[in-house]
Amino acid sequence: MWYDDYHAFDDFRAKYRAANKKAPYITPPTRAAWDFGKTISKSDRDDTAHKVQVFRLWFCERFFEEGGRPLIIMPVENTAPRYRDDPPDFQRPPPGVHTLLLAAFGGAPELVVPISTIPYFSKITQREEHLPFVVGVMGVPGIDLKLMDTILTCLESAGRVTAVLTGSNMFADPDSTDTTKPESVGLVG
Repeated sequence: MWYDDYHAFDDFRAKYRAANKKAPYITPPTRAAWDFGKTISKSDRDDTAHKVQVFRLWFCERFFEEGGRPLIIMPVENTAPRYRDDPPDFQRPPPGVHTLLLAAFGGAPELVVPISTIPYFSKITQREEHLPFVVGVMGVPGIDLKLMDTILTCLESAGRVTAVLTGSNMFADPDSTDTTKPESVGLVG
């Protein structure tokens, strides 16, 4: 994908340079991605695309047996505070398929579902705040709408909320004295 991301903008870069006699401004994350993408050869890209296809076939045969309708629940990431004034410490994941790419590589639908919140003491607000805790739920390829219905049914059956609030806490604060009802946004359905 790094190769494709870089080369998808070849024409843009050439036209911009021709019209403006300089390179376009590129944000630091995009610059880093493009700098990495341009080091990848077409043959390495094609080899990796083949490996992804082999993985997809193996994954679908292994986890999506014919007639079965499994749901795969995956962690999305480690939940911890990230402050805008702290530089990111992004590192590439170890070799293999990261859970954030599993559905895309498997050609399967995935929904990220808010489950709860994790309280923490904020160095900015100097009070307890709440981080969202979410899980990824992946279904069999081709059941996109059924996956949404199934998750909604599961949340309702478990007595869980099916809508999140806007603002600093996605779920109602039981200790709040605020009587105004915040705007909610439906999760699914």
